[in-house]
Amino acid sequence: MFLTMSEPTVASVRRFIKAVAYTGRYVYGRKHWRRVLAGGDPVPSHRPVGQFIELTEHHEGYISYDEYVENQKILAKNHRTRRHSQLGPGAALLQGISRCGLHGTVMSVYYTVRARGRHWGLRCIGEYIRGGEQCVSVPGRAIEEVVVQAILDRLDVCIVDEVRRLWKQERADWRRRHAGIAAEVRQQEAKVARLVRLIADESEMRPNLSEMLKDEAERETKVLDALKARAAQQEDAPDPFTDARWEELLRLCEARAAIWHAATTTDQDRKQLIRILVSAVVVEHVDPELIRVRVEWSDGTPARLLEIRRTPYFHRVIWEMHEAGANVDRIVAGLGVMGARTQQGRAWSKETVIRTIAILKNRGT
Repeated sequence: MFLTMSEPTVASVRRFIKAVAYTGRYVYGRKHWRRVLAGGDPVPSHRPVGQFIELTEHHEGYISYDEYVENQKILAKNHRTRRHSQLGPGAALLQGISRCGLHGTVMSVYYTVRARGRHWGLRCIGEYIRGGEQCVSVPGRAIEEVVVQAILDRLDVCIVDEVRRLWKQERADWRRRHAGIAAEVRQQEAKVARLVRLIADESEMRPNLSEMLKDEAERETKVLDALKARAAQQEDAPDPFTDARWEELLRLCEARAAIWHAATTTDQDRKQLIRILVSAVVVEHVDPELIRVRVEWSDGTPARLLEIRRTPYFHRVIWEMHEAGANVDRIVAGLGVMGARTQQGRAWSKETVIRTIAILKNRGT
């Protein structure tokens, strides 16, 4: 048999990552092939659990089984489906998890280069492939800003305190359940020890009874071994979240905005962080003045509705305040209270408001 070296492919890398053998486990018979006559029932590609052989700790693994499971979860999060897609190499943070509320499909990302830099947007192609019209197109950066702010608000110190309380409660409940198994092991050990003493006492006087006791002791020893195996699987590992680590987590949450915007945090890091907390961002409504999106959280908590006011809305507000006799300073102050931003993401200034009023006058608004 000759080995040949070749360039890695996506298929080969995926095969390596999904192979459970690299964790030290041996599995045989999980997949099988069987001919099916024309018109027959389809054959499942995987056998049910119990119909194939799986040996744990068969050989030394490259990674632990927990690391393998975590890798499979990451692959599932980044897997491409009709409602989900990959991270992508670009700067768009919501690529792959933004969906059209009307069609339910993943929105594609498009990039444009303008005088002030690179911009991107999200687009639903709708029925375009079938000869129809495209659905909607929305600015990506504007949606990202409100979604990221919702995520940072969710990582609040109060929420961390609640998670800490629930974690400690779960640990206490586990210890109570584990104490029951430990008691069963002690009772079974006492039972086996009693049988061993009886065998020693009856071995010379009543050999037939001694043989019966030996059979019973063998059965009870197997039961004891099974109980010990269960107890070993549920062995109380040291709590990874010490008080010092909880305090560190609190400090990180307090500085969550600084960490998010830090130069050392890459766009790929931000995308993965978003996917940990968010399962989908659904664009539910789009009109010239308003975009409404729904953020669906990965942990199943109620979704959050967010609204993005677009530039035409602020143009209308500026014109209505101008028509009502408000001066430029008052208009700028009113826009500041509303948290309004220009298309470039900056706060409205006096110069921008004056220029906008002049443009609206020329349009005959």
